[in-house]
Amino acid sequence: MDIYHKLRFAYEQSHPDNMVDASDAYILTVFPFKHGDKIPDDYDVVNYETGMFEGKPALRKIEGKQEILVID
Repeated sequence: MDIYHKLRFAYEQSHPDNMVDASDAYILTVFPFKHGDKIPDDYDVVNYETGMFEGKPALRKIEGKQEILVID
């Protein structure tokens, strides 16, 4: 859970215009709007798996182009 909290906090700080939610401690769901904004009728979310990469907390994009975000 400690890794999850670090990753979520880091992502929220670096992407203030996106809302982040999680159904569990392994997946972060990123919405294309921030908390309190008007929610559009049609939007796409991005899901990231939480974990470690080369000993550092990291997020791995699940769908589409492979992307790994490492928190240093």
